Amino acid sequence: MSENDLPSEGRPVRWFYKVNGENVGPLEEPEFLELLTSGKLSRSTKVWSRELGPVWRRVYEVDRLIDMLHEADEEAKAEKEANRPPRHVAPSLAWIMVFAPVISALGALMLGGIIPAAAEDFRVYLLPAYFLMAYPVVCACFHRIDSKALKASYEESVKVGIVLFLLIPPAYFLLRKNIAKNQHFILPLLSFAVYPTPFLIYWAAF
Repeated sequence: MSENDLPSEGRPVRWFYKVNGENVGPLEEPEFLELLTSGKLSRSTKVWSRELGPVWRRVYEVDRLIDMLHEADEEAKAEKEANRPPRHVAPSLAWIMVFAPVISALGALMLGGIIPAAAEDFRVYLLPAYFLMAYPVVCACFHRIDSKALKASYEESVKVGIVLFLLIPPAYFLLRKNIAKNQHFILPLLSFAVYPTPFLIYWAAF
């Protein structure tokens, strides 16, 4: 900020501005700043105050005004952020994730149905491999989507989430509840009940 932009000691700053060649003012600084922040005056408007000396300047040439506009913008952003309603991850995502074991098991069965095996025995031995592959892949995809959604809304996600989601899904949903407050309380219990379904599906199919 240049010395010419500084207000005189103990003297309020009053501003003039030009509109269609006409001088308007004087305005107290808060009133003048309101015109700038509301967009009624642009940054190319010619302005003058006693502190600027004899020369009229455009708003963007006055360091003092640019600094005040920047501060006003930051205050407006902070107020908007404070008044913004809390963001939440869509609850449907967690409900779908609970059924990841079922989805992966059904996917493994579909893949097993199209295995080009020469004998039924070979298909029976190869199908468990599909279960072992399908479950981690499905879980990894769901976890990636959920982790990005949590970070976008709450700026954090479940620590070691992929490990918990793969091995102890109920624990994952318990920890997730601490982050996503809108998660339904029954999901950890439902996850506990759903977890063994791939074994039941495999047993029923064979």
